[in-house]
Amino acid sequence: MADQVLRLTLTAAALLLGTAAPAAAATPVQAAAVAFGLPGDWAADCSKPASLENGYEHWSLAADGTVVEVTDAGAGYQPNTYRWTDGALAGANEIRLDGVYLRDNEPNHDVMRKINGELQTWQAEGGGRKLVTDGRVPIYVRVSNPNAPAGQASSQIVDTGQTRETPRVHRCEGVSPG
Repeated sequence: MADQVLRLTLTAAALLLGTAAPAAAATPVQAAAVAFGLPGDWAADCSKPASLENGYEHWSLAADGTVVEVTDAGAGYQPNTYRWTDGALAGANEIRLDGVYLRDNEPNHDVMRKINGELQTWQAEGGGRKLVTDGRVPIYVRVSNPNAPAGQASSQIVDTGQTRETPRVHRCEGVSPG
């Protein structure tokens, strides 16, 4: 039931954002997205519902000429939505996208790469910092600080110095997330 409510909420949000695909790509970013094959649903395992371990990426062409990406991590997680306003192919297997992360209106700059037909975030910058480098993302942990002075956080997020590969996803033909 929760998955159905989430799916309906995502559908309604997509409609409100104007993400119904126009008849043809109207802008350079849309033309690049279509040429790269982005529009549609992508996941690591399309036979399973959206979850933190199996996020779905929904790419669509918006009526305002942008490309919209909504990432669904399943029940209990707010979808991440990006509106890409500029983009171009950067070779046969890469697309460069520039736009905004809608939750905080921070500029984002991503490079998506296809490897054996699978889509992977290869480079990403957002909020003025590197988020993904060469398909790898830093691993962070929360460390408690029991000696923190009153009024200060009793824990902090620390970069472990280690990285993990960003997920590789493939196109979900005829499958809806959830």
